[in-house]
Amino acid sequence: MPQSLARLCVHLVFSTKHREPFLQDSIRKDLHAYMATVLKNMECPALIINSVEDHIHILLDLGRTISVRYVMEHAKKTSSKWLKTQNQTLYARTFGNQSMFGTENLCSKKLYHHERLAQPVL
Repeated sequence: MPQSLARLCVHLVFSTKHREPFLQDSIRKDLHAYMATVLKNMECPALIINSVEDHIHILLDLGRTISVRYVMEHAKKTSSKWLKTQNQTLYARTFGNQSMFGTENLCSKKLYHHERLAQPVL
């Protein structure tokens, strides 16, 4: 039987807890590089990573043996831990002992992509 190939691109979007504007310009480049490395190690290479103060977008190639749920969970967990190590003082003042990223299923809600949009993005 000939080899079968498939490519599945996934667009992940997740926000900071309570949409707090935590992701400052000074740390974004390093955060994007860190997340790209984490995703590459999971065999889900990032095609594009971008963010604003309160959320992040990642377009990635989903590995053939990994679930979207695991990729999202791992990306959120590792980025949260990394951010905590980068700026303990700012993190503690802003979030205390809370998790950096919420665990809500963002796909099931009406989301506002940016504040300048008047209508929810469905």
